[in-house]
Amino acid sequence: MTAGTGAVPRRTVVAFLLVRGFSSAAYFTLVPFLGLWLIRTRDMDGVEGGTVVAACLLFGKAGGLLVSRLITALGLRRSVLVSYVIATTALLLMVAYQGRALPVWVVLASLLGLSFSAATAALKALVAAAHSAEERLRGFSHLNLAVNAGAALGSAAGGVLLTHFPSTLPVLGVVLYLCATLAALRLPRPAAPGTEDAGAVEGAGGAGRTRRPFLVFLGVTMLTWVAYAQVFDVLPTYAADSPGPQQVSLLFVANALLIIVLQTPVTSFVQRLEARRPGAVELWVVPGAHLLMAVSVVVFALVVRSPVVVGYVAVLLFTLSELVWGPIYHTKVVEVKGRMTNVTAYSLAGLAWGVAESGGTWLGMALVTAAGLSWPMATGMYWISALAMVAAALYFAVHARAAGRPAASGKRATAPAHAPPASGGESSGTRAE
Repeated sequence: MTAGTGAVPRRTVVAFLLVRGFSSAAYFTLVPFLGLWLIRTRDMDGVEGGTVVAACLLFGKAGGLLVSRLITALGLRRSVLVSYVIATTALLLMVAYQGRALPVWVVLASLLGLSFSAATAALKALVAAAHSAEERLRGFSHLNLAVNAGAALGSAAGGVLLTHFPSTLPVLGVVLYLCATLAALRLPRPAAPGTEDAGAVEGAGGAGRTRRPFLVFLGVTMLTWVAYAQVFDVLPTYAADSPGPQQVSLLFVANALLIIVLQTPVTSFVQRLEARRPGAVELWVVPGAHLLMAVSVVVFALVVRSPVVVGYVAVLLFTLSELVWGPIYHTKVVEVKGRMTNVTAYSLAGLAWGVAESGGTWLGMALVTAAGLSWPMATGMYWISALAMVAAALYFAVHARAAGRPAASGKRATAPAHAPPASGGESSGTRAE
């Protein structure tokens, strides 16, 4: 493989699609339902299940940063293969271990999160190395479609298995990761040692100091990931009785399909709007997306007391919001990072977002499973998250007006939805590449 030269062979494109599709399906088969699966099959309570899920999510976000130097040493292709073997092993151990000792489950979940995060970081760097600068966006766009196709299938399968055959849930994850491993054998090899784009997975020792705008930006965007956690990580447990895991899985499928269908139209709309009215995107669209997120979280809190159609309304609102803030966040990281390298900035952002999602998951599950708490108190994190999204909307609006320029460049924000960060995680904002 010669980085960034010529057209990428079709067999390489297919290999990338299969690897990312199978790994995404494995992730979404298990992780969104992991807390409820532990409660139902390993007799854990909500706090214990939430702790395990939080560990998985945290290492799923931070793993690429933690092992970036190891990825560079192993090589990108080999790192993908080794990571999927480790993920498969972790799932097999989950199947074999019938106990409920929390430290054991935290270790297994952390190992699983670390492995798929490392694989994702290495695969993204491999895609970047295989494509020329002109073709790189198209390459990541293809990867984005594979991620969401896998997410749709995995979410549907996970909901069905948890409802009817709960003991087989991690088994399907094993099968899918094995398929991803076999597909990874077809990934391109480096033409010679040292020719891979090691910079795509370098460590966090970039030059320069972290600037205050970067920290403020991370602090605000972490609120979004707390809200995100209530939807994708807490909802399966919160709605376990009504509408049930199978219906919740269909909501996740709808989110993935909407991203596939709406990504191009939403991107085109943002591009046209910025061309006609410069500054309108950062002043109105970005704050509006966060307000839309606030409304969607509130509607999700009503799902257990409403007809199923309400859940699909919430998904539509959430997805429209996500299609805006996803690429905006990744664009903004570059603008406020100061003298840090892009990889360092994205890795630190991934860590911050992972901490926020993990904390939001733990708090949300603790409330929805707490004895003696009923609606609406049990959904306290949903209401808090909605208020946080209103605060985020105000921040972006005030910041854009005060700066007198785009809070996130409209033209740059129109890159394919969910521009690729440098390191791991498969949640919706990072899931859609």
